[in-house]
Amino acid sequence: LHVFDEQMQRAGFQLTRYADDWLCVCRTREEAERALASARAVLEGQLGLRIHPEKTRIVHVALLTELTTEFRQAVGGVMGVTASLST
Repeated sequence: LHVFDEQMQRAGFQLTRYADDWLCVCRTREEAERALASARAVLEGQLGLRIHPEKTRIVHVALLTELTTEFRQAVGGVMGVTASLST
């Protein structure tokens, strides 16, 4: 997933990843939608992985407490778009 990390960073997105779970902090919903489209292009298009549709969502940062408690404990990060890959 190093390729994913690099390409998202090159595209200007602030990405935090722990194993195959990741989140991207965005300023607007439109930016979050672009981030998700970029992530999908890299993960599904280039790497042949699938983003889990039931675990992937765009949420306002105020709603992230419940969704990201475990993730925060793991990496101590700030949250935005959250997604998980499925195999």
